[in-house]
Amino acid sequence: MKETRLRPARQRLPMARTLALIGTPAWAAAGLVLFGAPGNSQVPAPADRGVPVVSALVRAGDPVGVQVYARTCAYCHDHGVGPAITHRGLDPAMVRLMVRHGGLAMPAFRPTEISDAELAAVSAMLEQSK
Repeated sequence: MKETRLRPARQRLPMARTLALIGTPAWAAAGLVLFGAPGNSQVPAPADRGVPVVSALVRAGDPVGVQVYARTCAYCHDHGVGPAITHRGLDPAMVRLMVRHGGLAMPAFRPTEISDAELAAVSAMLEQSK
C-alpha cells in the first residue's frame, strides 16, 4: 500500500495565504474609509467650526421638540455634517432608534443627555415637519 503524505498548508495553498495576508488589511482599511474609525464620531464644538449656534435663536416659549432639536440636533443636521432630517416626515420609531443607538457617524445619546420625554417631543416634531 502506498503511503500518502500531505504537504503543509502553506505549500498547498500559497495563493489563498497570500490573498488572506493582503486582503484582510485591505478590507479593514476600506471599512475605516467607509464607516470611520470606531469611537471617532466626535464633532467639534460649534465655536471651533465657525458655525452659528442655533440654540441661541430658540425662544423659551418654543415647543420642547424645537428646543431639543436646536440644542442637540441642528448643529450637525442643519449644517451639512449629517443629513438634513427636517421636512422629511421621519418615522418617530426610527428617530428614537437612531438617537439611542447612533448611526455610521452619529453618536448615540443616553437618556441623561436627551430624556425620553424630550426624545418623544423631537421625534413628533420631525414627523410633523413634512
